[in-house]
Amino acid sequence: MDRASKGPFLRARPTTVDASLRPCVTLPTSTSYPSGRALQSWVGGALLAEMLPFRREEILERAERAAWGRVIGGVHFPSDLVGGKRLAWGYLAAAWKNPEFQAELDVARAERMRVAVEKVR
Repeated sequence: MDRASKGPFLRARPTTVDASLRPCVTLPTSTSYPSGRALQSWVGGALLAEMLPFRREEILERAERAAWGRVIGGVHFPSDLVGGKRLAWGYLAAAWKNPEFQAELDVARAERMRVAVEKVR
């Protein structure tokens, strides 16, 4: 993810711009834009929301909060999250069209249903 998506931008992290910042998380060695953690949060959240549509809003809110943790932690700018989110939705748009991805998603849905039925018994 880093080389392909961050390479064209080479945006410095907030601590490089403002040396007084003291991140409360480990400072990554990569550049700041786009946020890979935001991408991961949104992809994971979207897939989980697909599996549990009745909790979609709650799950996507959690994905948003997880991404914002990187800004609060001092290692990203808010606009880095926008980049990560855009990458996530672009990735997912391509994934939804992939038959292998759809097949794996169907397997995961069936497993979720199996577990749900077992809990009711």
